[in-house]
Amino acid sequence: MRTMDEYNNALKLRDNGLNNSQISRELNIPRRTIIDWVSGKIKIKDRYYKNITSDQIIDTISKEKSYSYILGVYLGDGHITKMARTYRIRIFQDTKYPGLIKLHGDELSNLLDKNKICLVKNANSNCMVIVAYSCILPIIFPQHGAGRKHNRKIKLEEWQEEIIKRFPIEFISGLLYSDGCIFYSKGKLCYEFSNMSKNILEIFEWVCDLLNVKHTRTWKSVNIRKKSEVEKIAKLVPTKY
Repeated sequence: MRTMDEYNNALKLRDNGLNNSQISRELNIPRRTIIDWVSGKIKIKDRYYKNITSDQIIDTISKEKSYSYILGVYLGDGHITKMARTYRIRIFQDTKYPGLIKLHGDELSNLLDKNKICLVKNANSNCMVIVAYSCILPIIFPQHGAGRKHNRKIKLEEWQEEIIKRFPIEFISGLLYSDGCIFYSKGKLCYEFSNMSKNILEIFEWVCDLLNVKHTRTWKSVNIRKKSEVEKIAKLVPTKY
């Protein structure tokens, strides 16, 4: 499947006045594919995508604050599943944090503004599941794949990194609010992000560096416990609510 960068570059070249043949040569992509993209159609073999246009994708990820937040939530503790005729994203949150349940739902609703957001209480636990269905999900979250995240390579696309650089606070908030822990130890506030994926831990470290927040790393977690650094991150990411 072609990358989002290739979609964006083709549209930029079109806006700069290049014709389809020139764009094809510039990007080394078949001319027929370029024609589909610039005319608002995406030629992808998967039948689920047949009604999705490039404009829909660009419109969705242009909501960068919501996208950065939900991307963090998804990488932390979200799950995308291929269904019979579409895709489903599920975000899991403890019911003792109603504020976060609302925040997840609001940000997901803003991102997928034409899709209904559902809240489903897990009957066997104190877990609320925020659910949405959309064929666009595996396109805007290319980290989606078969199996658990820690069993496959997780790498951000260049366009995702650029969004995160513009909205790092939203991204690290999504990570911490989903698979992170904000707690008090011996009366001191501490932040910890735990994940079985080495790649996702590295991404968390990368965004800490963007925010100039010093941290320590173990094999399965990243910790922020030094008082000066905790004070710094606490101004950006409030405790769970």
